Amino acid sequence: MRVGLALRWDVIFPRLVSKIASDVDESGATSVWFPSISTSYDVIDLCGNMLGMTRRIDVGTGVIRLFECPVEQLIVRSRTLTELSSGRFILGVGTGLRAGGPAIADMLDIIRKFRVGYTSGEPPRIFFSALRGRMLRAAFEDADGVILNFCSPSYISHMIPKDIVPRRGFELGCYVKLYFAPDSEGANKALIDGFMKYDLSRNYHRMFEAMGVADTIQEMRRGENISIAPGELLEIALANPDADEIIAFLQRFHIAGVNLPIIYPIIAGDQSYKMDVMSTILQSIKDVTTS
Repeated sequence: MRVGLALRWDVIFPRLVSKIASDVDESGATSVWFPSISTSYDVIDLCGNMLGMTRRIDVGTGVIRLFECPVEQLIVRSRTLTELSSGRFILGVGTGLRAGGPAIADMLDIIRKFRVGYTSGEPPRIFFSALRGRMLRAAFEDADGVILNFCSPSYISHMIPKDIVPRRGFELGCYVKLYFAPDSEGANKALIDGFMKYDLSRNYHRMFEAMGVADTIQEMRRGENISIAPGELLEIALANPDADEIIAFLQRFHIAGVNLPIIYPIIAGDQSYKMDVMSTILQSIKDVTTS
């Protein structure tokens, strides 16, 4: 099984990435992704830093908001990382706050301009970010891969288009959210808060409706002192899983058609605790990729 790893800068601070880079490179993970969650750090620069500290793994933006990036500048920066890393850079892109047919059409137009303007060498592989079927279909037709987020395995298996043959080597990735804290109550609260935060986005709310968990999230929002995540949410994310639970969860996504589950840890705690959690995650990746 191919497995990726997402490193959020506010969870694993950039100065900590250097402490685990070699372990990640040797873990069996095939790719590392840097989510773009704010303007505090440039994810393309974070990718360049990780590429420089590793020898084997692919490294990608996961994802940048394409409408905010001038195409000419994106070409130059992508070419630099692609050539310096011998093709290990992956450009992950999304539409940001925009959604629907016009946003997808505009994004595809920018991708065409990017490829046409890339006149020297092979362009990097391009992954689209998708929440629902229309963007997933666009990715199958025009991208090298896709990154889903906060999806259950059953939702994914029903969403995969059956009438399209994707590009050769296409990777269907999904962020697999794992919430960690020194105590189980804290981990469950973080998971619940995560769902409620994402549900404030209209796009995610519509996806949660399609998965049948939107009402559960609304009930949690109205409740008080909720300390245990409802079972239907644990089909999508886990709180304080051990190594065996992580492996079993990854395998469920793989069976659903995800050939690149991407572990996305959210870790509350001090640096020592975060490093312990990362050791467990990397051991899980090693075990599942060698089994």
